[in-house]
Amino acid sequence: MYLKCAEMEENPAAKANHFKEAAGQFQGIDTQRYSELMIQAMEHYAAGSRISQAAGVAKDCASKFEEEYAYEEASKFYLKAHKFYDVDNTPTQSNSMLIKWADL
Repeated sequence: MYLKCAEMEENPAAKANHFKEAAGQFQGIDTQRYSELMIQAMEHYAAGSRISQAAGVAKDCASKFEEEYAYEEASKFYLKAHKFYDVDNTPTQSNSMLIKWADL
């Protein structure tokens, strides 16, 4: 249902919300599908100039992968979160994500 709403939505930020909700349905069930949908949400948040929300999505993905001991995937998402927070001019969050990335 959320994916159908995302298809019909024209506003990138609203579309991102639908992708994020759809991803939530796969969390804990299908990590690959969860990741794909969260990446789409990140891209649409960024396209809609909602950089901090894109960073939050990247951070959520990184945490999810870290919980599942998929450190390579987690490090990719921590680095994406770092870049988004850096663009959003939130250095504390940006540095925090960079430290997490380096720890993995």
